[in-house]
Amino acid sequence: GSWFGYPDLAFYRARYRKAEEHRKFKCLVFREPYECIREIMGTDTMLLSMAADPDLVREMLRWNLDITLQMLDMLDRLGLIMDGYWVWGDIAYNKGMFFSAEMYRELLMPFHRELFQRLGDAMIYHTDGFVHDCLPLLLEAGIKGINPIEIKAGNDFFRLVQEYGSRIVLT
Repeated sequence: GSWFGYPDLAFYRARYRKAEEHRKFKCLVFREPYECIREIMGTDTMLLSMAADPDLVREMLRWNLDITLQMLDMLDRLGLIMDGYWVWGDIAYNKGMFFSAEMYRELLMPFHRELFQRLGDAMIYHTDGFVHDCLPLLLEAGIKGINPIEIKAGNDFFRLVQEYGSRIVLT
């Protein structure tokens, strides 16, 4: 198959070696399970499914996380060891989270915990939107940093720095 238009892993091995030679920070950017499934189903269908058929959503999240973990293990076996990770998963919009804190705890948090634990300390979680409500939950799940802190979505950067700046990286 193709990795974003490149026919095989040789391209990425060459880029990795070049980054190593130049002592560059190597960061893998990828979507977490919720974001992957949301992009396939569409936001509305995903949110409806979370409420109407949580077992199906859990099964899809499990399969996707297993694939993600296998991908990370494969990169490790190939010697393509990352210095950090930037994980995309838009769980918020400009008014807050797409779902309740209870739904996050029940459906997504177990998968986030497992993924974030696997990634370690050098990881940043990406979600757009108003993050004040989801930050405590994401911290509980194990994030080490968050990006972006969108002022246009109503985030008070200075308040977030006061509340969380000693515990996570805010970008």
